Amino acid sequence: MGRIRSPDPTAAQDRAVAATLCVLVFLECLTLIASLIWL
Repeated sequence: MGRIRSPDPTAAQDRAVAATLCVLVFLECLTLIASLIWL
């Protein structure tokens, strides 16, 4: 965790997958809140 750059590309790929999942969950929460407000 202390290293800024990791030499192996798998760590960066895992970070990209985690970021994509976080964005998808965030969009799901926004859709749920919007549907609750508009219904």
